[in-house]
Amino acid sequence: MILFHGTTEDNIKNIKRNGLLASTQDQWIMEVTNKNVCCVASEPTSGEGGSPIYFAGRHSRSNNQNGYLVVVSLPVEVYHEKLIAIFDNKTIDDYAQYHFFLREEFRQKGFELYKILHKIKAKNSSLENIPTRKKAQQLIISSQDQNTYYKQLSYRDLPVSHQLENIHFTEHLYQLVKFMGGWKFFYDFLDLHFSNVDDVSFHKFTQHSPRCNALFWQRFYHRYPQEHTHFAHWFSPQWLKNKMQDTAKHNSQILMCSIEPKYIVGFIHVTNAAGVVARFRPIKKHHKRQARYTLGKRIWRQVYRMLKAA
Repeated sequence: MILFHGTTEDNIKNIKRNGLLASTQDQWIMEVTNKNVCCVASEPTSGEGGSPIYFAGRHSRSNNQNGYLVVVSLPVEVYHEKLIAIFDNKTIDDYAQYHFFLREEFRQKGFELYKILHKIKAKNSSLENIPTRKKAQQLIISSQDQNTYYKQLSYRDLPVSHQLENIHFTEHLYQLVKFMGGWKFFYDFLDLHFSNVDDVSFHKFTQHSPRCNALFWQRFYHRYPQEHTHFAHWFSPQWLKNKMQDTAKHNSQILMCSIEPKYIVGFIHVTNAAGVVARFRPIKKHHKRQARYTLGKRIWRQVYRMLKAA
């Protein structure tokens, strides 16, 4: 089975010596796998959120480094021995952004927002024109959940926050409101969580809850069970566990144990500071015979040459 991993030139020497090590420590993944993983994909351009060619090129411009695809060939039995989990790339990306990194702020402010919106809904059932104010300041939430790391990849520390009555909340949480489709649907999301919760029981529950956000939400969903919908266990690692795939697809992230050097076929130079290297760039239209080859197909042609020469 052919697999791909994206990296930069400063890692090549170590990969040749030690192979692809299971060293990924992303907290949102480790809460599901309970171990470090090595991330690979079955396609070089495997789609949104975790494409190997993206990881090969993401630091090429800023660090002036060449990006490479590590090409791996595993016998089927070895693949299954090393396999830990498979997820859709977009699912993992959305989980980090709209679940994992919001769970502490939602823990702190979700119930209060629900009570405010519930009061507003009694007067304005459509929940249109919600009177929020944008604040020119950054709120820092969730020090225990790798938030500083993730903001380097997403919002670039946008210096804004929002206010609804006396509740201040981050731009991240406002993005969840938009992701849900607006305030009306966000209220339904809040209602799913808090319709059976009262002030006394919630205060008592939070007073005796662990600081760890993963444990907090696991206990919350056990204490206040929800309907079995797409939104059930939203802020718990269980939500992502429920999204595991049985087999790898085009847009899958494959999480594995370490892969030894003997399984590495070679390295393909795919990016530099200017972007994709010349031989893999789109061909001009007048080259009709070759125009049908996409970036992925051009890379696969190179892989076949490497396998033939091995």
